[in-house]
Amino acid sequence: MLLIDGYNVLFKMVRGTLDGRRLAAERENLVARIGRHCAVTNQRARIFFDPVRRGSSAAFDQVRKRPPVEVVQLSEVSADDAIRAIVDSGPDRTAYCVVSSDREVAGAAQRRNFETMPSEAFLAEVERREAGVPAEKPDGVGPEGLKYWMDQFGLGGTQR
Repeated sequence: MLLIDGYNVLFKMVRGTLDGRRLAAERENLVARIGRHCAVTNQRARIFFDPVRRGSSAAFDQVRKRPPVEVVQLSEVSADDAIRAIVDSGPDRTAYCVVSSDREVAGAAQRRNFETMPSEAFLAEVERREAGVPAEKPDGVGPEGLKYWMDQFGLGGTQR
């Protein structure tokens, strides 16, 4: 699952000042683009957006699910804090990729061995997919490939 710092990605995508109406439209555009990207790449994403004004909205976070995307509008904490909380809580690090160019967020994820991707690189990947350019072959074999080869060489839990 991609854990995405929503405004960090959005402000890499859109230059200039955004008034409230344009900001809302650009957010929806970003969510739609990420949704299409996830559908094509068979991924899921959770996009975190910072509070517009801390404490000004309801005292709870709003979560909108449009599979394969969840949009989390935070009410009290920043997207940075929400993502760091997931990273720090110690879930399966192989299940997540943190998308943010924020050094503190990326650094926290990297220290816990989570995969990270800068916002610019993520946007470039989305744009390549939208343009129909095939993805580059990833480095390594991935968790399933590793298990397969470990089993083949008798180094996994099961032997053939």
